[in-house]
Amino acid sequence: MEKFQTLYSVDYQSLNPDLTVTFPRLMYYVQETSIRHTESTSRPMRWYMENRRGWLVTNWSIRLSEYPKLMDNIIVKTYPIHFKGAIGERGFEAFKESGEPLLAAHSTWVFADLVNNKPVRPPIELLDEYRPEFPAPTEKKMGFQSLAAEDSPYYLASRRELTATRRDIDTNEHVNNIKYIEWAFDDIPEDVYRASRAREIKITYRNQCRAGDAVLAELYRHSGDPQSFVSILKHADGDQAVFAEVYALWDKNLIGGGSI
Repeated sequence: MEKFQTLYSVDYQSLNPDLTVTFPRLMYYVQETSIRHTESTSRPMRWYMENRRGWLVTNWSIRLSEYPKLMDNIIVKTYPIHFKGAIGERGFEAFKESGEPLLAAHSTWVFADLVNNKPVRPPIELLDEYRPEFPAPTEKKMGFQSLAAEDSPYYLASRRELTATRRDIDTNEHVNNIKYIEWAFDDIPEDVYRASRAREIKITYRNQCRAGDAVLAELYRHSGDPQSFVSILKHADGDQAVFAEVYALWDKNLIGGGSI
């Protein structure tokens, strides 16, 4: 079996001022490809909805080498890396139609009973439809230093509150994973956002956020590398449970659709 792939043309919906696609929009193409892969099997999205099952993403590790521009045709490929118990790992790659690489991503997912909100083993017949497995396109672990480390070099740069609304919610009735990226990138300082593009991104999802939840967004900046940031998105009430952590390294060499 070949890697599943879909062709997209970069649209006008979300562009940077230099006409390159924004990172959240590029991730929309990535996410859409996984959905289309599922729709190509005998258990499409309707099967998941009727059986109250779902694959919930827990981690992303993403590297970019270039940002495509308006009307560029891009090919996004997705494929399984490994299955174990309720855990599935999926790889993604994006290329220009001419073959130049754009993105490589590793993702981890949990197959869950959405009624009881608990991991369950997926049917073997379901997994068989996604095989064979392929090597990961990029390593799962990246070089970011944990914000929780005692010698963490990050300092608090900004803090704000927001509220999750119904437009942020997906078919699993919680905040879509791309929304966390949008929230995190909204806080990147304007001088960095205008003059750079995110090159490496690591995202960890810890708790589900739902419509109406108050969210506290904290942005931390690296004291030795002003292009490195961590966004902590957590519940603004009660125990401040963390919804997601977004680590991002920005690079001036990617501005204007350039490559590193």
